[in-house]
Amino acid sequence: MKYLAAFVLALFLAACVSPYGNEVSRQAQKFTKQQENSIMYAVAYNLIDPSSAIFRNIRGGTITYDTGIKRIIACGEVNGRNRFGGYTGFQTFHGDFRSDGSFDVVNIDGYNNNSSFFACYQP
Repeated sequence: MKYLAAFVLALFLAACVSPYGNEVSRQAQKFTKQQENSIMYAVAYNLIDPSSAIFRNIRGGTITYDTGIKRIIACGEVNGRNRFGGYTGFQTFHGDFRSDGSFDVVNIDGYNNNSSFFACYQP
């Protein structure tokens, strides 16, 4: 039983380690119009009615790791229509930019619990 508890604890701790390394710094970033359009396109594509997407509070930053890796992350809020044609209410989203400049959506919260904002730079 003792070994099982140690194994579960080791798995839990391994899940908490970043694959990029240890975070060294975060800096706020102002997005270009092209980056902002990339964010909005990628997030809207994940909605039931992409043309109905309304955005607010888009912000982000650059995270630098001790391995030399830099990630540009972004988060914000999006509102869109559901299958019945009504707006769902603003939901948080977050993601990061790939090396080719496209934006990869990591999460859109269905319950508006703001957990996506914890992954994003907070000014």
